[in-house]
Amino acid sequence: MKNINLGWKVYFHPSLLAKSRMSVGDALKFYYQNTVIPAIIFIIIGAAMILLGVSTYGSTLFGGNAAFLAGIGAAAIVMGLVYFWILVPISIFINAFIYQLVGYNLLRIFDKNYDRSFAAVMFAELPMMLLYWVVAIPVVGIVALVVLSVWSIVVLIVSLASQHKIKRTDAVVAILAAMLLVFALTAVIFAFTYLFASAAFLSRAGIGAGSVYGTMPYP
Repeated sequence: MKNINLGWKVYFHPSLLAKSRMSVGDALKFYYQNTVIPAIIFIIIGAAMILLGVSTYGSTLFGGNAAFLAGIGAAAIVMGLVYFWILVPISIFINAFIYQLVGYNLLRIFDKNYDRSFAAVMFAELPMMLLYWVVAIPVVGIVALVVLSVWSIVVLIVSLASQHKIKRTDAVVAILAAMLLVFALTAVIFAFTYLFASAAFLSRAGIGAGSVYGTMPYP
């Protein structure tokens, strides 16, 4: 409960919470402790939405197959939990690695180890995760998603600055540089994939044309 209480403080005093020194294991433990209750609330609200949808639209959607509609809703809940406890932790590992690579190795702004970047990214995910259950509410969920996304970026800036003991402007520079790096790498990968796919297609088209013309009798 102490860690859960600390997790909620990230909304109001992110700079105080972000100064906490944690190992990667402790940061993961902190994350999972703080997402248990939001996950339970998400399941309850999701189940309520499913029951409401089945009772209201079950007779008109999918040929009146209420069981099929309920199955879709249950699958959505499962995917939400997968996002909570699998995809987000994986993204924390990856994003922290990118920020550490850019801030420490490329820009030489960070002077601390990977644990600090991991904790900072973990703290930045908490605003979204603690109120993720709001996303399950129609209309309100869309607005909440936008607001929480913006606030998570603010927390990331404050957390990186606090963890690495740098200026917040330097943290912004590191974040923007990391975004540019990811964008550049994505563009390069896409370009090479497109070139290889085009070359393979042209090669196959050439072979096919040659084989066709090779079987045609000359006049």
